[in-house]
Amino acid sequence: MRPTKWWVYGPEELTHFGLMVRVRWHYAYVDPRTGEWDAADAVGSMERHHPWRVEDPAKEDLNRAASSAWQGFTEDHRGWLKVSGFIPLRNIIAVDEMGDDVFAGTHVYASFSPVHGPFDSAGFWARLETTSKFDGTFEAAPEKRISHFAPELRRPSGS
Repeated sequence: MRPTKWWVYGPEELTHFGLMVRVRWHYAYVDPRTGEWDAADAVGSMERHHPWRVEDPAKEDLNRAASSAWQGFTEDHRGWLKVSGFIPLRNIIAVDEMGDDVFAGTHVYASFSPVHGPFDSAGFWARLETTSKFDGTFEAAPEKRISHFAPELRRPSGS
């Protein structure tokens, strides 16, 4: 059973918005020259392994299909749609650096909203990054989204 009041997120950096954590990554097609993009956002990729992760064969099949499509892109068009969440520092109640007998990673305890979880209501950042460190970060502008992944690998518009 997936927990409802906590989850395992990977820390990314400390910012003026709060603690930025990795919520999910998706395989993406990115054209740095035009800003056009697409993502296999129906399934997360590069997910962290932890004791509470629920194995889902259907999602694993989608992830393999997304990876295969992504491998078919030329290197200059491979990228990631990265979604990060921000936990405001004022919401952090305690930090346990040692962890426990099940999960040795640092535990961050924060106040929790039934709607947004530990994140600020506007505390998510979705951006595109190429696999090349020289191209930078791009806005995932909805009007620039084109179709490069199969429909079953893409979230329907507006969801």
